[in-house]
Amino acid sequence: MNHQSPPHHPPACATFARLAPLLDSGDLDSESQAWAWEHLKTCASCQKRFAGYEIVTAALRRHYGGMRSPVSLLTVEELMRTADMETTDMDATRDAQRTPPSAPLPPRTPQRRGWRPLATALTAAVALAVIGTLFALRGPSPSKGPAAGQTPQSGEKIVEVSLGGKLPAPTSIAVDKHGGVWVLSPRNDAIGYLYVADPTARPPCCAGYVWVASDAANHTYTGNSGLAGIAIAADGSVWFTESNANRIGRIIPNPTTTSSTSGGSVTEFSGGAITEFKGASPDGRPFAITAGANGLMWFTEVNSQPGRANGVVPIHADGSLGVVLMLPYPDPGLVSITRAPDGALWFVEANTGYIDRLNPAQFNSDPRNALKRFALPNSASDPVAIAAGPDGSVWFVERAANAIGRISASGKVTEIPVPTHNSGLANLAVAADGSVWFTESKANKIGNVSPSGNAIKEIPVPTASAQPNGIAIAPDGNVWFTETATGKLGYLKP
Repeated sequence: MNHQSPPHHPPACATFARLAPLLDSGDLDSESQAWAWEHLKTCASCQKRFAGYEIVTAALRRHYGGMRSPVSLLTVEELMRTADMETTDMDATRDAQRTPPSAPLPPRTPQRRGWRPLATALTAAVALAVIGTLFALRGPSPSKGPAAGQTPQSGEKIVEVSLGGKLPAPTSIAVDKHGGVWVLSPRNDAIGYLYVADPTARPPCCAGYVWVASDAANHTYTGNSGLAGIAIAADGSVWFTESNANRIGRIIPNPTTTSSTSGGSVTEFSGGAITEFKGASPDGRPFAITAGANGLMWFTEVNSQPGRANGVVPIHADGSLGVVLMLPYPDPGLVSITRAPDGALWFVEANTGYIDRLNPAQFNSDPRNALKRFALPNSASDPVAIAAGPDGSVWFVERAANAIGRISASGKVTEIPVPTHNSGLANLAVAADGSVWFTESKANKIGNVSPSGNAIKEIPVPTASAQPNGIAIAPDGNVWFTETATGKLGYLKP
């Protein structure tokens, strides 16, 4: 493994690094604790390095059997919420669109003090390792290529397409059966459509794209709607969720042009009427969405309140809702859902570390046995995305564990570590050959896992700090992804 030399840091940062592991242990005097928090609020360098705790905390949780950890190390989310720091536009968009707010941390209880001697000892034992991690984790160097053995194969060159400012921060993405690319832009409440003029080209040339201008027909009716998920129905209609507005939207595209190519006819769409439907719960936040059987779409609702609006909901083409599956667990984090070829729905519980399987055909007659919950080996692994393959395999990303996972119908889990540490896994998609493609937001790479799961590789995105996010596979095999920080799309031909 190659290690980078630690950068030079001013004395104040070195002092903060020594205090950081003890911030939540109760062993710092009030003056030192106050100074540490104040320094963190004003020092962007320490804020960035402190993200290393995401790795250290996850490792401790794995070692101690999935506990919150007897050592009171802060997670990144807890730290940033406490520090009340300013984030970049990408961080704000990604947090709003991928992970719902966590429930407030529980107050300290007298029982917790029983851990203090152990916490102090463990903190002292890991302090040097934590400090070394914080100062060494600088992220991948943009000038360096993939690690040894990770060189992209011929034809896997990433090409970037500028969206001309029409979608300033694209997030979620879907591709229809015609090869048309649909993209959400929460920042300006816009839904974009990119038309591929000649999908038979290898790879298609950037000049072959026609952007449908962003106008009233391409905007959601509700301002600040919180666009989150997007999916294509079997009939070609485009469905999306509005988490802030508590609505589900549907676009029926208007075909305007049909052209012939060597691969057949290609239909271009121009706009399309948008219809919005209310969510299932008065205070719900519709989030992820996928196409089910018999024309049904299924979406998840998230809410930080225990027992309220944490469910999976079927919706018909006319907007009417079916029987809602409500989960009685507080804030499970239902941020991604997919449908397997056998009709089963799989979804993640990002905040509890579970992967769930729902049998829709069984739900109405036997709801108690229709849902199966499978605990992941590490309850703090933060599964934030899931996708089913054509062979029935189900894959998911574990953001905190920095791994790609695969789960069988019986719940057997296989985990594949990603080579780049703290890569910022965001999303994934499964190709027709069973290979898995995923985005690494922090590492600025696109990754690939072979169908067998035995080989993994990473491909750098040409533009530095592009923050790749959503990803989808086109019918022609092209891999499309969004670059939230650059206002671009990227694609490659495997």
